[in-house]
Amino acid sequence: MTDQLHQLCVPYGTVLTPLTSLSSSTGYNMYENAHDLQQPDVKRYEINDMLQKIMSIVNERLDDAQERKHAFNSNKDEPSDPQLMRLDNMLMAEGVSSNSSTAVNAVNASTNVTGGNGNNLDSDSALEHSDYRAKLAQIRQIYHAELEKYEQHCNDFCSHVVTLLREQSQARPITAREIDRMVDIIRKKFSSIQLQLKQSTCEAVMILRSRFLDARRKRRNFSKTATEVLNEYFYSHLSNPYPSEDAKEELARKCAISVSQVSNWFGNKRIRYKKNIGKTQEEANMYAAKIASQAARQGHSGRDSPGEHCSKLHNKPTFSQTILMKNLYLSLENSSQKADKSMGDNLTEEKVQEHFDDTFEELFIELEKKYGEIEEMNICDNLSEHLAGNCYVKFRFEEDAEKAVGDLNNRWFDARAIYAELSPVTDFHEACCRQYQMGDCPRGGFCNFMHLKPISKDLRKRLYQRRQKKAGGGNALTPPHEKNSRSRSRERDNRDRRR
Repeated sequence: MTDQLHQLCVPYGTVLTPLTSLSSSTGYNMYENAHDLQQPDVKRYEINDMLQKIMSIVNERLDDAQERKHAFNSNKDEPSDPQLMRLDNMLMAEGVSSNSSTAVNAVNASTNVTGGNGNNLDSDSALEHSDYRAKLAQIRQIYHAELEKYEQHCNDFCSHVVTLLREQSQARPITAREIDRMVDIIRKKFSSIQLQLKQSTCEAVMILRSRFLDARRKRRNFSKTATEVLNEYFYSHLSNPYPSEDAKEELARKCAISVSQVSNWFGNKRIRYKKNIGKTQEEANMYAAKIASQAARQGHSGRDSPGEHCSKLHNKPTFSQTILMKNLYLSLENSSQKADKSMGDNLTEEKVQEHFDDTFEELFIELEKKYGEIEEMNICDNLSEHLAGNCYVKFRFEEDAEKAVGDLNNRWFDARAIYAELSPVTDFHEACCRQYQMGDCPRGGFCNFMHLKPISKDLRKRLYQRRQKKAGGGNALTPPHEKNSRSRSRERDNRDRRR
């Protein structure tokens, strides 16, 4: 043993001299003491232990020593991953990662949060609760099955890798530390997979819980007719959307609901309207056009008196793309035309059309240059007081229309003051007189539908197609009602030629 120790320790030049001198000088004199003779095995064990430590130090590499020193210095427990802790807490709260009794209690607690007392639940609520419990138990079963499967695969894979490394140790030296390091790497990979499993399970539980809460939430929707009545009243009174007590009672009677429900609906509607004023624009325009169309149809049938003295409610919106300039255009044709559309002796259609085109072009260019892009502009050819010479201008943006109304009320045109306001009309095809487009309106110039006077073809090209050239092509921006009117005119011309 001394020779073997000498061969191991000579390269390092340590420990050999004192140990050999100790063994050669003393020999077996150490056993002369009575106490040493009584415990020879203890002394021999201590010497063997010392020799074992020396051999381990000799065999240890410098890198291994540094790793052991670092591990010894950082022996404190690392803090747990906060994300992993949140996932575990959530799964335990929902009864997924706990035992069966705790899971049942968690499910009952989650269902009672929104359900209240179980004795008061109806049959539908009981079915929803049982369905929620069944689906949550299914998620829990799948979670535990997948978790056990991953753990089993991890253990099998680790044992397989250890076996391979031990087989390779016959060809090259492989230490136990290298094997442990490889096993740690494998377990970390499977830990990340388990973390993904927990995340997907939490997402499934959250989706299930949100659907359950949505199903449990009581929805008190009114009928379609009641909603139409309430919306129509709301958008008809945008300037003061606070109905009186009498109005609330009347609306409650029409909608077959209580007065408190009417009050709550208007309160919620005002809040939603203020928050989503951009989204409610289309709905407001729809109801405004509907009201205007109904009023126009009633007037066309002779059941409504026109003008400011009309008994019907005329909506004046707070925002719109269209503005109305009342009685702006004084037509040469209207000034000398009778109700039966007979012309004066000194006027020709060419002169009337030329005067109208000049006025239209002047208005169009001035308004578009000063306030913004115009999508459509129309002038009424009616003779009745409330429609004669009305000019409707539909801007592309509501801001431009609002700016135009504020400025035009301080301006003059043709030596007369301009009276401008926002108009709910956005679809001129709906407000036009169909019989006038066909050329046979029985009421003549006193019709309560719009008789829109068309502009000449050359002027249309100058005004609308110049925008087409800037945009790089496309169809001309021609108002749809004029397209329909021209198509019907061509049909009449073709019929006349056949005759």
